[in-house]
Amino acid sequence: MSRRKARETALQALFQIEVGHTAPDAAFDACLERDPLSPKDRDFALKLVRGTLDHLICLDKKISGYCRNWDFSRISNVDKVLLRMASCEICYSPETPPQVAINEAVLLAKKYGGEESPGFVNAVLDHFFKDQQS
Repeated sequence: MSRRKARETALQALFQIEVGHTAPDAAFDACLERDPLSPKDRDFALKLVRGTLDHLICLDKKISGYCRNWDFSRISNVDKVLLRMASCEICYSPETPPQVAINEAVLLAKKYGGEESPGFVNAVLDHFFKDQQS
């Protein structure tokens, strides 16, 4: 459950960065101030935030290829952030099984996204993961 909370913190920080144009450190610190994490979970959440931001252009390019019939710029901010974060975890966190990253993103989409977000996030990440295996 603690990793789930770390992912939620990372999602909230990335959302603040995306929508509020908040500086990454300030966004992350604000999230921790509201809801502190253990040092281990804090490190994991920070790794997700930094990894997502470090690989943003590459991740966006890859993800947009799986968003058939959707212009990437028109995807909701929550879905976009979730797709980026989970894709980053799939690609750059070998300690996390990809199916876990996908499942956690879907659960966060149920909590923070729209009605169709969980299915959309699941479909895009499933295609993304399958192509990473090739």
